[in-house]
Amino acid sequence: MDHAYCPGARMLRQPAPEIFTCPDCGGEVEIWTDELRGTCPQCKRIVLKESTQSCLDWCKYAKECVGDETYGRHMQNRMAGVKAQFLSAMSNSSGDDGEYASGAAEAVDFAEQLLSAEEADAHIVIPACLILYARSADDRGGDLNRILLKTGFQRQDIEQISDISARNPPAGIAENKNYRVAHDAYMLARRRGAAPAGKQTPAARAPSFLTAKATEIYQSLATGA
Repeated sequence: MDHAYCPGARMLRQPAPEIFTCPDCGGEVEIWTDELRGTCPQCKRIVLKESTQSCLDWCKYAKECVGDETYGRHMQNRMAGVKAQFLSAMSNSSGDDGEYASGAAEAVDFAEQLLSAEEADAHIVIPACLILYARSADDRGGDLNRILLKTGFQRQDIEQISDISARNPPAGIAENKNYRVAHDAYMLARRRGAAPAGKQTPAARAPSFLTAKATEIYQSLATGA
């Protein structure tokens, strides 16, 4: 199939600069169409584009159309954008609750450490562990679900994230590699003491990890190594 004239991929295959306004100083920030972020030349703030849906998120010919390198860069940028939007939404909803926002960021850090050792899908794990974390603090997860819809997650991915982050997960979910990593990232953040004062689940009171890497991290934290 000839994808040379696919309008959705043109801006990725033939990137061009776009101008955005720095929210801090009002300066002009150049961000290319195949990138997510740019640096303000005046105040040096990192400015992120809002992540939106691309045909690369759903088209079965996406990788063939733009090539492995461009496709991989797009998926990395997309995940970084989703993570930034999630953390921003959680920070905004927390008000003066600094522990909540810092705990959410720590949950992401743990998820990324686990993803470096476990075979799992980052675009599922990171949103799922953040929704788990949000729901442990006065049910703040609703806004995060809306971000999934806004940023073009596929239906099957949203369903998997919902199953992983449900208060009563479906039977057999522990066999799901993404559930194991998201669960352990959330557990590590809570056991670290950064979790907000909210609903205390039995899992939050006793370490019960599903991955070897999480057990290793927890033991390292416990001993101060």
